[in-house]
Amino acid sequence: MGNLRIFNLNELTQLNKASVFIETGTLYGDGIVQALRYDFDRIISIEIEPTVAEKARHRFRNESRVEIITGHSTSVLEEILPTIDSNILFWLDAHFPGADAELKSYDEIKKLDFNLNLPLEDEINLISKRLGKYKDVLICDDLWVYESIKEGSDKKRPSFDEHCKAHGHNITLNDINPDGKDLSMLYETFGKTHDFRKVYRDQGYVIVYPL
Repeated sequence: MGNLRIFNLNELTQLNKASVFIETGTLYGDGIVQALRYDFDRIISIEIEPTVAEKARHRFRNESRVEIITGHSTSVLEEILPTIDSNILFWLDAHFPGADAELKSYDEIKKLDFNLNLPLEDEINLISKRLGKYKDVLICDDLWVYESIKEGSDKKRPSFDEHCKAHGHNITLNDINPDGKDLSMLYETFGKTHDFRKVYRDQGYVIVYPL
């Protein structure tokens, strides 16, 4: 669960004049609250858990710019991205479906398929189809799943395993990322058109922005 509030979205949208905000992983709606502070024409949030999505729809029922879509992030992105003819700011924060909302235990979600627990790679592949025509900005959460966020940090921060142990979650990084996947797919996909900045706060972030 990332914290979009630490980012200046005006600064990021100046890089591509994005008029659309797309979030994967709604949870409590904090990302939507932050996006509403900016001048996006559309704010789209994708949530896999129906009960979580419905609560968000009720919370933002009077916000005409907000659309909550229930479904797996990759399925929804595959459907809606071809319909959006503008630059987008993506907040990619979908992971561990139902666990952060306490609808499932972490012991349950570690048995799920990798791409269901961590859909970032599939999300990136879909967004990459827009390269050449659009200049999207991406903020990707959960850097700590793919590399140690202690690297480059001015403070010692807990690893994924240390955090889970301290909070009584019966899960390790090896449970959800047994093949040790890193962010090479991100760099290979956007390396020629975008630059990257890592932020070593919380669980770690990567910002991908057009050159």
